[in-house]
Amino acid sequence: MAQPFLPEPLPAGATRIVVGTWRGIEPNMRCTRSIEQLGEAYFMVSRCPDIPGVDGTQGLPLRKVSDRIFKNKAGASYEIQDNGMLYMRADGRIDMRGTPQKELWPQ
Repeated sequence: MAQPFLPEPLPAGATRIVVGTWRGIEPNMRCTRSIEQLGEAYFMVSRCPDIPGVDGTQGLPLRKVSDRIFKNKAGASYEIQDNGMLYMRADGRIDMRGTPQKELWPQ
């Protein structure tokens, strides 16, 4: 069984539906984050060109709260704003903001 706050390996070749892909701007990062659906499950998937192993093969499990809000097992929420921005909220504050990246994998 996976540990609650660690990414889980995702099945190779599994069909994924991408809810959205974002690049973090606060803090500034070269990595992207995508919310992806595999079957009935949702995952936050990271891709970082500078970090070995952070290549979209693992995902942090999410629970879908609504079409625009997802929560991880630690209770942080990922909220898609009206303008397409992604906010990650934890402990009552915004810890990350991301800009939508429609041109990035996979679309």
